[in-house]
Amino acid sequence: MSVIGIIANPHSRRNRRFPRTIHQLEKLVEGRGMLALTHSLEDIQRTAETFKRNGIDLLCLNGGDGTNHCTLTAFIQIYGDTPLPRIAFLRGGTMNTTAWDCGLRTGSPPQLLKRLIDHERTGQPLVITERNIMRVGDTYGFLFGNGLISNFLEIYYEGGNASFAKAITTLARGVASGVVQGPLIRRIFQKAEAEVRVDGQLWPFHQWDALAAGGIGHIGLGFYPFYKAVQNPGTIHLLGVACGAMRTIRQLPNFFFARQNTEPRILDAVAKRIELHSEQSFTYTVDGDLHTSQGQLVLEAGPRLTIVHC
Repeated sequence: MSVIGIIANPHSRRNRRFPRTIHQLEKLVEGRGMLALTHSLEDIQRTAETFKRNGIDLLCLNGGDGTNHCTLTAFIQIYGDTPLPRIAFLRGGTMNTTAWDCGLRTGSPPQLLKRLIDHERTGQPLVITERNIMRVGDTYGFLFGNGLISNFLEIYYEGGNASFAKAITTLARGVASGVVQGPLIRRIFQKAEAEVRVDGQLWPFHQWDALAAGGIGHIGLGFYPFYKAVQNPGTIHLLGVACGAMRTIRQLPNFFFARQNTEPRILDAVAKRIELHSEQSFTYTVDGDLHTSQGQLVLEAGPRLTIVHC
């Protein structure tokens, strides 16, 4: 039987909305492992050391994409050459894109944990999925984007109240603004400047509507642009968009249905290492969290993680 370790972010929107969740998880794991509440990066690092020392072999993450990537960053750093435990996402946040990509579409955190425990207790097999996490600078995550990706998120986060409905509304507003070339689409498509090298090969453009990469296929809202990362283990799927708003909008069905894009100014590659060089700082996102680069950034395929659910 697995020794279970649960990381719970008490500040996640879902945990604040359903405060009994953490108590329910603690009761479920009693006698089978431990639950840790993490309020800071230092808490996560200390917990990773404790879990490593106690031989945790099933790491359950009760947060959304942002919590998960911060937690996995700390665990990868603390574990070093020691293989990470198997990972189970409990869908405890507003954005659960990574869990969705791995086939976990429904269920509350207590329901998902109880199913895992029941399957192990009765000997039923778990569903096993593998994904590569990316190293982006000094952090790890499954999705990266700048340009229109980070611009969209900045608009989405304005005023708080992040939700799936708000994301859909923001996307619809952007598409409508693109039709009339309104101020919102100009803000979303504010360009990023960068020299891009993909496994040492220089890409031809230096102004980008967006550079986006994934170690998982989905990017949210049902879009599946990074399917080649899933098809090619050990790689990152990179898209470079340099064709303007309307030509990008026309490619949205291809991004949604995991089809090869047909726009010559949208470049597409699978790679192990991507280098971005810019004369100025730029904003980018990792798994929904916004960061700022001082102009130089390296993305590399990181460890391959084993993710389980049932």
